Amino acid sequence: MATKGDSATGGGPSKQQRRQPGKEQRQAEQARLARRQLLVRVGYGAVGVVVVAAAAWWVALRPRPGEHVPSQGRTHEPLGYEFDYSSNPPTSGPHFSSPAEAGIYRQPVHEQMLIHSMEHGHVIAHFNCDRRSSGGAPEDGDCSALGRSLANIATDMEVWKLIVAPNPALDSRLALTAWTRIDTFDVFDEARIRRFIQAWRNRGPEATEM
Repeated sequence: MATKGDSATGGGPSKQQRRQPGKEQRQAEQARLARRQLLVRVGYGAVGVVVVAAAAWWVALRPRPGEHVPSQGRTHEPLGYEFDYSSNPPTSGPHFSSPAEAGIYRQPVHEQMLIHSMEHGHVIAHFNCDRRSSGGAPEDGDCSALGRSLANIATDMEVWKLIVAPNPALDSRLALTAWTRIDTFDVFDEARIRRFIQAWRNRGPEATEM
C-alpha cells in the first residue's frame, strides 16, 4: 500500500517536469513563427527582384521619343561656317563657340548656337508659322497661339535647359531637337512634347549647370 509520503514524492511528475512541455511548446511555436517570417521575407525579396527586373526590361525596350541621328562631331567653328548637316534642324556637328541661353525667343536663333546649347543638354522646341498642319483648323496658323503653347510648356518646366524659338527653315510645323535626337510633326501635341523634353533634357555630351 502506498503511503502519503510515497504519492507525494514518487507517484507523479514534479513541478519542473510539468512546466517542461509548455516550454518546449513555446519554443516550437517560436521556431514555426521564425520560419514563417523567413519565408515571407524570401517571398517579398523574390517579388522585388522580379519587379526591378521587369522595370529594367521595360525601360530598356520601351520606345524612346524621337529618332536618333548619328553625331556629326562637336568642333567649334566661326558663326556661319558652312556644313552639310544631316537633319533639319541639326542635332550635332560643328557649331559656334557661344551657346544660346535657355529662354523663349520671338526671333529665330542661329542653328550653330543652338547646336552648342544642345551639346550642353538643352532641348530646342522649334516652330514654323509659315507651315500649317494638314487639315488643321484656321487658328492653327496663328503663330502667336502656337508660340504661347510652347512657351507655356517651357514655363511650366521652369525653362531650365529649354529653348523655344521660331524657325522658318523647318520642313515641318514643329520640331524638337536634343543632342543626336529629333522629332518632327505638324499637329501640336503637348504630351509628345513633354515626353521628349523629359527624356532628353540635360543629356548632352558636355555637362553644365545652365
